[in-house]
This record gives sequence, structure tokens and C-alpha cells, in this order.
Amino acid sequence: MLVYNRIEMALMPINERRIYMRKLWKKVCTLSLAGIMALSVMQAVIPQKFAYAEGVSREDSKALKLNEQVSGSFSGRGEHWYSFDTGITENGVDSWFLINTVFQKHGGYVYIYDEKGIELDMLDIYLTGEQNKNYIKLDQEKNYYLKVVSGNAKGADYFLELEEIADEGGETMAEAAAIKNNQAYRNSIYPGAYPKDYDWFYVESDQESVNLVLKNSGNVDGSASSGYVYIRAYIYDIDNTELAEISVAKNSSETKSIKVPDGQFYIKIDATSTKGLNYVLTVKEDVEATTVKLNKSNYQINKGKSATLKASFTPGNAMVKLSWKTSNKKVVTVDKNGKIKALAKGKATITVTDIISGNKATCKITVK
Repeated sequence: MLVYNRIEMALMPINERRIYMRKLWKKVCTLSLAGIMALSVMQAVIPQKFAYAEGVSREDSKALKLNEQVSGSFSGRGEHWYSFDTGITENGVDSWFLINTVFQKHGGYVYIYDEKGIELDMLDIYLTGEQNKNYIKLDQEKNYYLKVVSGNAKGADYFLELEEIADEGGETMAEAAAIKNNQAYRNSIYPGAYPKDYDWFYVESDQESVNLVLKNSGNVDGSASSGYVYIRAYIYDIDNTELAEISVAKNSSETKSIKVPDGQFYIKIDATSTKGLNYVLTVKEDVEATTVKLNKSNYQINKGKSATLKASFTPGNAMVKLSWKTSNKKVVTVDKNGKIKALAKGKATITVTDIISGNKATCKITVK
């Protein structure tokens, strides 16, 4: 028995006390060594946090077709491999691809490799139950691999889809796509893609100046974005000197008059959102309106009611910038879109003016 109380140890002769302490220390060391060995065995048996279980190898990868959704399930940590061929794109150049992934239960990772096994990108998908859209530019007629990884010991389920994206704009200034005057170009840009995505266009015109209209239509998937989500257009001359810049917030549009040096200039489209953004780009010749009209010249409205006046102009391709005013704010107000609101009984005149041409039109309002 190696256990004594304090009184017994105090009455114990010094020699016996020393022998007791040596035996006690030996016992403690033996127990500590056993604990260390047990801990080592446990560490060897328990998988480490990032030591993924063996899964399907790259050599045994499953073929993935474009626009085909596949699904998989992990009971723990593991990895699944897929391979796909980009083929020949319709426009004969490298193309952008959308990797659409949904993880259930727990998040995971998606890795993209080229045919030599070199990693091109890694997608860290920690949100479950939501679509994760990621974009990457790939060469045509090449073979690529996707590796889906479960990083959670409890496993995960996933859905995976690969889609080729049509792209109107050129990737560089040398590959810029031509834009015709007065024709709207609807396109999407993927700033969160790898590598960085830009759209390039060039414009030829016999006018001294044109008007560039840029509209930001919001995220490609229709989701909301927090913070600043802008589409930007940079305008360059043929020597790659920047002439102007337009920055457009989500769900709005901007118009800028551009002087055309040497009859030609270039436009580079960029974006700040990490998601794909839709935009509309239009180049209009600088033609002034010859007339401006309102859909009503006289209008009666009840107090407390609202209505909208509509302006039209000729020619139809003219550039206009409209300004709305009321002659009596106490009777009727009007906003920048021509919407009027009747506040009190009386009369007022609404005037719309095209700031560019100076043409005007009026409507007499009677509030009952």
C-alpha cells in the first residue's frame, strides 16, 4: 500500500520516507507512460481533420456531360472525381463555363484540374441548400477534371452541373467585338471567375460624338447582393489611352456622351460583384429630337389621386434628357418619371423639357 496520510508521513523515519517517495514517483512515471502510449494509439486510429478518406481516383473519374446534373453522397470525408471535354465552341475561341453546385447537410469543396493534373481553381462551398455558381474560362478541345470533396466526418450530399456560357464580348482589346449604332447588346459578365473576366467591344462611327448607354440589370441568378454592385465601362482610343469611365449601380442605367477620335473607340466592361451580372450596352448616334410631345394636353384628376404622363419624341433614335416641372407644387407635384400627384383643388401646368434639344411640351392639370 503506497497511500499514507499526512500524520503517518510526519511520524515516519527519514530513511523510510525517502524509500516511500521513490516508490511513489516510480508509480506515477509508469502511469504517465501508459497514458502517453494510449494517446498515441488513439491519434493513429482517429482520422485527422483534413485526412480525407480514400475515394474515386482521377484515373477512375466519371464522365460529366454539359448541362447534365449529377448527384453524389458521402457517408464521411471523401472525394469524387469527374472528367469532361470542352470540345469545339461555336465561336471557335476559348469559352466560359458555369459550375453550379449545391451541397446538402454539410459544405464541401470543388477543385478544377487540367488534363495534366494541375489545379486551376478551388471552390470553398460552406453554404448548404443554396446554389453556388462559379465561372471559369477553359480552352477548347481539352480534357478537364472536377474533384468534389466532403470535408466533414458526418458526410454530405451534393448536386453538380456544368454549363457552357455564351459570351458576346471579346476577351482582350485585340479580340473586341463590333457594336452597331442604335443596337442594344445584352450580355453577362462573371467577375468572380478565373481568370478575371472582361468584355471588350469596339465602335466605328462617322459622327463626331455618340452616346453610350449602359444598364446594370443585376445578378445573373436573380439573387440580391449586399454592398456595392457596379457595372463599369472604360472607354479607350485606338492607342489604348483611357478617354472616359461610366459606373452604374444595380438596376439603373447611365448615359455618357463620347467624342469619337479617328472614327473608332473601344469599350471594356468590368464589374465589382463576385456573382455574374447582366448588363445592356447601347451606342446611340448623337441625334437631337426635333419635337417632344405629351400623351395628354389637358387632364382632370381627383384630389389625392396619382397618374403618369408619357413623353414621346421624334425621331425615335434621338437622344433626349427629360426634365419635369410643375407650375404649382401646392396643387400638383411631378417626379422625374412624369408621375403626378394631386394635392389640392386648383389648376397647374406640367412642363417637360428635353435638355439636349431644348424642345418642350405642356399639359394643363385640373384637380377636382
